[in-house]
Amino acid sequence: MQQETVIQQFAQRIAVRIAIDDRERSSRVKTALKRNGNVYISIKRLHLGDYQVNNTLLVERKTLADFARSVRDCRLFNQVGRLARERTMRTCLILEGGAPRSRETDDGKSSCCKRYRKLGRRRLRYC
Repeated sequence: MQQETVIQQFAQRIAVRIAIDDRERSSRVKTALKRNGNVYISIKRLHLGDYQVNNTLLVERKTLADFARSVRDCRLFNQVGRLARERTMRTCLILEGGAPRSRETDDGKSSCCKRYRKLGRRRLRYC
């Protein structure tokens, strides 16, 4: 119990600076982050990712429905490739939400499934 209190007190003194990409304005994440008193938020155009935390971590956030659309239209592979090549900050991809409904099955024949398997071969650094 006492260790938890010390950790909480320490965490309250740490200021976290988060830059949010201006295209993420409609996300409820910003509202949730504002509730925490030690989080300072700025809105700006990020060249990569949706959130930049303390200039050390780049976060790409996708809902599962957007993830599925990104796989189908190949946007995801470009984004993940750029995240994997980022050298100045750690990067991560966060998936949120419930599974999208789809009629496709993983029979190995659909191009969506083939692209998804290629994603597994990409080199990513994890948070």
